[in-house]
Amino acid sequence: MTLARALRSLALSLPLSLALCSAAWCLATPQAHADQSKDQARKLFGEGVALAQKGNHRDALEKLRAAEARFHAPTQLLPTARSQKAKGQPAGARATYEKLASEKLPPKASKPFLEAQEKGKDELEELERRIPRLAVVVTPEDAAGLVVTLGDRRLEPKELAEPFPVNPGSYEIKVVATGYAAATGKLVAELGRTSELRLALQPEGSDATKGISPSTRETDMARRTEGL
Repeated sequence: MTLARALRSLALSLPLSLALCSAAWCLATPQAHADQSKDQARKLFGEGVALAQKGNHRDALEKLRAAEARFHAPTQLLPTARSQKAKGQPAGARATYEKLASEKLPPKASKPFLEAQEKGKDELEELERRIPRLAVVVTPEDAAGLVVTLGDRRLEPKELAEPFPVNPGSYEIKVVATGYAAATGKLVAELGRTSELRLALQPEGSDATKGISPSTRETDMARRTEGL
C-alpha cells in the first residue's frame, strides 16, 4: 500500500472512529453520573443519620434532604420524617411519612426498603393521633373572590372543607372577598387538638367590620392521646 492510499484510508475511517468513541462516551456518562450521585447520596445519608443520633436534627435534615435530592431511596425518607417530628414539625413529618407509605415499591424491593416503608406506616398512624389541626369556617362561604390566607400561604378549598394539619404554634388567618370588609383572626395550634376559627364577613361600609368567634375543641384523637 502506497503512502497516499494509506493516508486516504485513514482519512475515511477517522470520522467513523470518532463517532463510535463519542457514542460510547455518551452511553457511559449517564451511568457514571448516576453512580456518582448515588455515592454522594450515601455519604450525605450517613452524615445525616449520625447528626440525628446526636440530637442535631436541624443539620441532619439538611444532609438528608441533600441526599434525597441526589438520589431517591425510601430509606432516606424515614429518618427525615423522624427528624422533622423531633424538631416540632409534625405537619412536615406527616407529609414525608405519607410519601414513604404511598410509594409503590418494585416486586423485588430490598428488605431495607420494605422495612422502612412498614415502619413509616406505623409511625404515621401514631403521629396522626397527635398532630395539631386547624378548622376555618367562613360565612358566606360562596362569597365572590373569596381568598383565605394562613400567614403568607393561601388555603386551598379542600383545607376549608375540613380540618387540616399544621405544626404547633400561633397562626393568623385573613379573609378577603369582593364587596366585604377584610376579616382576620388568630389561632393557637396544640398537639392532639383541633382549633376552630369562625369568620363572618360583613358587607363593606356596615357598622360591623368583622365577626370573629374562635374556639378550641378537643377531638376524639386528642382524648386518646392524653398523657402521651
